[in-house]
Amino acid sequence: MSRFQFVADHCDAFEVKWLCAIVEVARSSFYAWLAGADGRAARTAADQALRARIRAVHAGDNTYGAPRITAELNDGVLEGDRVNHKRVARVMRTAGIADNMRTELVADALHAADALRGTLSGVVFHADHGSRYTSKDFAQLCDDLGVTQSMGGVGSNADNALAESFNATLKREILQDRSSWPDAATCRREVFRWLVRCNTTRRHSHCRYVSLISYERTLTPATLPQAA
Repeated sequence: MSRFQFVADHCDAFEVKWLCAIVEVARSSFYAWLAGADGRAARTAADQALRARIRAVHAGDNTYGAPRITAELNDGVLEGDRVNHKRVARVMRTAGIADNMRTELVADALHAADALRGTLSGVVFHADHGSRYTSKDFAQLCDDLGVTQSMGGVGSNADNALAESFNATLKREILQDRSSWPDAATCRREVFRWLVRCNTTRRHSHCRYVSLISYERTLTPATLPQAA
């Protein structure tokens, strides 16, 4: 509940001046908020209608994120009735539709790596310019863990060739017997199963045909640069 709403809910029993002083808001701001009630109600109703349209598109293909759903919603629509992808993303986020890469997700992964290895001091974290990597919270977490942030050039996938190669291998091997999954949960389980195999049993040519975990366990200061 907002402070303005609190004042509105109790103004019949107490003076607005006193309530505003208690919650530390200006009376002029409260009255401006009150005057905008009709506009907020209209925006809420419009968002609810948009949410229903988004759910209908998402039900047809639950792999769609905000950009593709926006394109679907705007297909054949007059210019004045088109919706912005940022608004679609906001409505999807508040409704819990088509979960995306949030700062919390990559922060959790970094915490897990730190707990597993005991320390990440000296590690270099290379990423693109996605908002979850450029956020202040993530930068602070990297600083706290002793991790150095590195970012590739905008629009240059060559700057992140290792990650692109990894993604290509994942897609090739996990999609070799299928073209889609029935739902997001099944997809996550299959990706997790592949990642476990990739780290523990899959033989990698650049690791002398042993698994990643086996190769790392045999590293010495002399061979460490070869793994980097």
